[in-house]
Amino acid sequence: MLNNYTLNFVGYCLQFFALPRKRTTLVFDIDSVVIVIYGKQAGARVGYNPKKHGRRSYHPIFCFEAHFQEFWHGSLRPGDAGASTGAVPFIKRCLVKVPKEYIGATLDTIRTDFLVLPSQFVRKHNRNIVKLPHDYHYQKEFLEAGRWIEKLKLREKFRFCK
Repeated sequence: MLNNYTLNFVGYCLQFFALPRKRTTLVFDIDSVVIVIYGKQAGARVGYNPKKHGRRSYHPIFCFEAHFQEFWHGSLRPGDAGASTGAVPFIKRCLVKVPKEYIGATLDTIRTDFLVLPSQFVRKHNRNIVKLPHDYHYQKEFLEAGRWIEKLKLREKFRFCK
């Protein structure tokens, strides 16, 4: 037979562990990838391709929400599209897709390794843009610096530019 303390503990666990909390911030992770195509599929073009030079490819761009690793939005682009081609409209489409229950949430950070966003966009939307370099060693140092900043509990927003 369950006593009152056990029922209270079960209720506590359900309240804090089983149910997701209301989101107050959104963090978008944006990245692109090269997909090599073998054949003549529509929309594939010869472009940047680090492994198969001269092959047709697609260069899709993806957006994930970092807290729950949810796929947020994606766009299929031809292989000759630059890494930051269409970045601002892509981010605007991501913002439009924010569900009604997240209306109070603010977009806190956009993390990326390739985007070149116009300064007008950053100022207008007051966003924290974080560019991670491709080099693993730099990423490791950056993440360690981020942990150190968290330990100091600094509440400022930082902008990192290359």
